[in-house]
Amino acid sequence: SDQRDSSAANFLFYFENTTAKIFEDVATLKTHIKTHIPIYHCDKCDKKYSSKAALIVHQRIHTGELPYLCSHCGRGFRSSNMLQLHVRTHTGDRRYTCHICGKTSVQHLARHMRMHRGEKNYLCSECGKTFLSSGELRLHTRYHTGERPYTCKHCGKSFTAKCHLMSTVLPLMCKGSPQMQRFPQPGRRRHP
Repeated sequence: SDQRDSSAANFLFYFENTTAKIFEDVATLKTHIKTHIPIYHCDKCDKKYSSKAALIVHQRIHTGELPYLCSHCGRGFRSSNMLQLHVRTHTGDRRYTCHICGKTSVQHLARHMRMHRGEKNYLCSECGKTFLSSGELRLHTRYHTGERPYTCKHCGKSFTAKCHLMSTVLPLMCKGSPQMQRFPQPGRRRHP
């Protein structure tokens, strides 16, 4: 006699990319499928989202609103999820470990795995160089365009990346910084 587990026959299987999702009834499956249908449209660009919450987070790109602030450094973020990922950089909580090389990461395991696979999907149309992420390509493109969006408020020097600005605005690095004014310039004598 064929004694199969009949409970397995009562589940619905739905495939998304390479992942199978299991649903107990048609109503739950239909509800899930609706989460993939973008019905919320951004009025500033052509982006579409399946939830109002996702649209609201996206619209903060246009408004510049950063309502979630890091209690460690004061940096603002568009969503609580982005803030949670950032806080790990302060706490040292490294959630992801590469099974190939053992490197731990705060948030960039997907990018790291593309490096192992040799995938550089972001192509510079100007010179043909390829990059692992859109952010790296955007930074590289500034070398072609000459764009330097980050400017030191003390000396006026501008930079292609925020991290370059931050490393330069340290009090002893920037000659225009008020803190720097307290130290004698090389080759100059201090008068009493």
